[in-house]
Parts: sequence; C-alpha cells; structure tokens
Amino acid sequence: MRINLFILLTIFIINTDVISQMPSPAIIASDATVSPGQAVDVVFSSDNDEFWNIVTFNGTITWDPSVCSYSGLVSTQLFQMNVTNFDTSQISNGILTWNWMHMITIGQSIPRGQEIFTLKFTASNAGGLSTPIDFSSTPNPMYWDNFAGWNGTIHSTPGTFTIIGCPQPSADFSFSNSGLNFNFNNTSQTSGVTTYLWDFGDGNSSALVNPTHTFLNDSAYNVCLYLTDSCGIDTICQSVQPCYFPIAHFGYQNNGSTWDFYDSSLSGQNTSWEWTFSNGGGSFSQNPSHSFAADNIYTVCLTITDDCGQDTFCDTISTYSTANLNTNLSSSVTIYPSPFQNELQIKLGEEKDEIKLKMYNHLGLIVFHGNFYNLNELSIHPEIKNGFYIVELQIDNEILYFNLLKQ
Repeated sequence: MRINLFILLTIFIINTDVISQMPSPAIIASDATVSPGQAVDVVFSSDNDEFWNIVTFNGTITWDPSVCSYSGLVSTQLFQMNVTNFDTSQISNGILTWNWMHMITIGQSIPRGQEIFTLKFTASNAGGLSTPIDFSSTPNPMYWDNFAGWNGTIHSTPGTFTIIGCPQPSADFSFSNSGLNFNFNNTSQTSGVTTYLWDFGDGNSSALVNPTHTFLNDSAYNVCLYLTDSCGIDTICQSVQPCYFPIAHFGYQNNGSTWDFYDSSLSGQNTSWEWTFSNGGGSFSQNPSHSFAADNIYTVCLTITDDCGQDTFCDTISTYSTANLNTNLSSSVTIYPSPFQNELQIKLGEEKDEIKLKMYNHLGLIVFHGNFYNLNELSIHPEIKNGFYIVELQIDNEILYFNLLKQ
C-alpha cells in the first residue's frame, strides 16, 4: 500500500512538472503577394508539435482594411469547423474572430507545418501597399484547451499581405484665409518625384507645393490641385470663398440729452454690433440711442464682427453748449462756420502782419497750429477728429480764444 501511494505521488509530481513545462500551441500565417484586385489564400498552420488533443481553440485575426478585405473560409483541418465559427461583424474594421470546440472529448492534433485553416483575402487598394495579417487577444483572446486540462495562450507569428506595383497618388489639400489672402496646405499622398499645378480659378496658377494666393474680390472660386508622380496622376477641386474685412463706422445726431447713433459700416454676412460708451453702458443694437450729461467730452466705440473678421471705430462727441458759437471775438475778428466739417474760415477787419493760430483738444493738447502773414482772411483745413476744440489766436499783442465743434 505504501509502495502504491509512493508511485501515485511520483506520477503526480512528474505530471505536474510536465504541465508546468508544457509549451503552448503555435500558429503562423503565410505571406501573400498579389496584384491589385487579386484574391489569395492565406494559410494558418501549426508552428510547433504541441497542437495535440486540442478541445477548444479561440482567437482574433487583424489586418489593415484599406489594403485588403476578408473574402471567406476556404478550408480547415479542424473537425466540424465551418463559417459559423467565424464572427465577421467587424471585418470592415479589419477584425475577424473565431471560436471552435471539438465534439469529442479526446480532442484533435495537428502536426507542425500542417494547415489549421485557410482564409481568402482580396487586395482592395492600389499597388505598393502592405499589411500584416496579425493576431490579437482582443476582442477574442487567443486561447487553447486540451483533453488533459492543459490550457493557455497561443503563440502566434503574423504573415504579410503585399500588393505589388506602384501606389496611385491621392491629391488633397486644406486651406485657411484672412480676408482675400489664402494659404493652401498640400496634404496629398505621393511616391517619388512629384509635380504640382494649382489652378486658383481666377486665371492664376502656381507650381509650389504649398502656395499662397490673394484674390481680387469676394466671389466664390473653384481651386484645383493637379499632381503627377511616378505612379500616376490625380486631381482634387474645392470651392473657396474670399471675403472683405469689415470696416466699422458710424454717425450720430443730438436730440437734447439723448444721442442717436446710426451704423454706416461696411460688412458681410452675419454681422454683429457692439457699442461702448465712455460714461458707462453699451448696446448690441445696430442703431442705438444713449444719454450723456451736458458739458463734457465722451468716447463712443463701435465693434463689428462678420464672417470675415472684426473691426473697431471710435469717435468723440461733445455735449458742450453751442449757443455762443460764431460770436465775434472782437469787432474785427470772425470765425465760421461752427460747427464745421472740413474747412474753417477766419476773417479779420484789416490786414495783419502776423497771425499765430493754435487749436487745443479737450485734453489740452495742441492738434493744429500755424503762422500766417500779411492777410486779412484765411482758410484752414485741420485734419482732426470730430469733437470739441479751443482756438487760440494771437494778433499783434492781443490773444483771443474761441470754442469750436467739429462734426
């Protein structure tokens, strides 16, 4: 009895040691070289002598679906394996899984170098491309199980599917613009020496890889890229829409303490308006009204935004009273008109040897000045913004001041 127990323990230890050293079955995929559009059989074979008495056999095959496509099961040496053992729901993504179980408990053996199963793949792209026919543990793990209860992960060696020939070029480009100015980014796929010809649709062209171009107006243009390499030619055309940058501008009218503003901007599609007033507040209306306190200078800004860009225009308005404008500084000096727009007239009662003139803005800064000699009337065109100004005239030994409003 003791001898029998010793023998059983020895056998158990030996079997345990064998199991721990038991290598996994191995599978290898054959290589394939085809012409564009050609179908070929890829053989999946046993790659060692451990594929014996297998009861279950599962796994996942992967490839690049842009290079080839799965066309079906050709043959198999596994007992009762057929197309139903293969899940084709993800073959458009280059994934094929299989699950197989032997109907007899003792399992099945396949010697090294012999076929396990054969699948057909078809070239789905131009020449010059290749993809590995590989194995993966997702979504279906590579797994085996034999009648003795041994199991584990299957060792695998991928094959390579190659399409002979030259890959056809593929023309493509992207673009960005700032108003009428465009930058074109060539994203084509080519082989070897490549020539490019851009047609901008306005009578102009370029042979640069990544050209820039300025259109003359905001019409729609059909831009085409023609390319030629050692494998062929290809063309792509896209419509582009240049645009003019918006130009902000506005006018205004005083109605007592309320000022009405009207938009006179140049803008395109989907224009929005944002007004800001220096005494606080703002508006998103196109033509707003706003109230200001009397006897002050205010800044008003309009920002417009459209599909092409953004622009801002600011102007100052004066709420000083104009009741005393055009008052004679003395019996011999008159300044008119007031308010004035571009031209200002100064009339003297008699000819003066020298007249010194200065104009100050609301910050006390000189914005215009000049010396004039031997005249009794003068006309000036100060290039200043709209707003309130003080004119200083020095005639002989007398200094005179006058309030002016430019609109």
